[in-house]
Amino acid sequence: MTIRLPIVCIALLLLSTACINSTWASTEGWITGYRIEDLSTGQLVLERDLQTGKNASYVPIFAGSVYNFTLTIGIQLTAPNTFRLSTNLLPATPYVDRYWELHSKDYPVVNYNPNSTYIEFNQTKGTLVISLYGKTPPEITKQASNVTGEVMHKPVMYTAIVLNGPPPANNMLDEITIEIIDADINQYQKLLSEKESLIEKFRNESVDKSYVQLCESIIALAKNEAEKGYVGSAMDLLKTLSDSNPPREASPSIMETLFIPVTAAFIVALVAVGVILLKTRGKIAYMVSVIEDQIKDLEGIGLRASKIDKTISSSLENLKNKLKSLVGA
Repeated sequence: MTIRLPIVCIALLLLSTACINSTWASTEGWITGYRIEDLSTGQLVLERDLQTGKNASYVPIFAGSVYNFTLTIGIQLTAPNTFRLSTNLLPATPYVDRYWELHSKDYPVVNYNPNSTYIEFNQTKGTLVISLYGKTPPEITKQASNVTGEVMHKPVMYTAIVLNGPPPANNMLDEITIEIIDADINQYQKLLSEKESLIEKFRNESVDKSYVQLCESIIALAKNEAEKGYVGSAMDLLKTLSDSNPPREASPSIMETLFIPVTAAFIVALVAVGVILLKTRGKIAYMVSVIEDQIKDLEGIGLRASKIDKTISSSLENLKNKLKSLVGA
């Protein structure tokens, strides 16, 4: 018995420790819901109910803007633990002179300081409703290219709020992560949505398939640019897409009056954008590859045009050669 007693004591200690830890670790989804408002305009940005799964997003979250995060934390049982709720946001001055505002006045918080980047509260069964006022980092979506020094713009997933369990482990129990963009990214996203709707319209209106495929290639190239952070170049590409008299699957007479002039103008614009891109960033390998794909598309269009008018076909061939000269083909 004297030999087994220490083993029994250790087992009881581990069991009691597991029971204590289970009072906070067994709960999933401590943050049950939150809403975000723009402090400068009062506009509702988004609402999320994490219990029902209902989400509504109204406007993007921008870098360098000030917001009010109102969140609800559900505590299912009481235990002798202290939790910490913290933020990585910047102060929301001059709109608000503090980080936190308690809405659950009777909920037990520990040494409450509304100007601190964190608050602590006891694990007491009930609901804690609190607001966080903060500013997103102004330059977080921007970074300079290591190759050219050009400023790139990329959306960023940013952890705004973190809920940690009791010490000494301080395990993360929950968090609120937001996507932050800037004005340039927002402008690109709106233009991309507009052009994708335009292409869908082309498909429904029986616009010539070769023209639609060429437009799709330009959109793919623009997305590639934006993913790299070059939203300016991406927008330049998207702006070459127009809904002015798109060529349709029709008789040769209509093809002569609509298809070739519009396609020629479109390709001239593409050449101009290609010059901009290559002068701006040099002959980047993936860019050259995509432009070469566009050359192949033009060869298909030129073949169709040659069945209508040899002179126009020759003009298209010249435009194709201009693209080839850009990539050194």
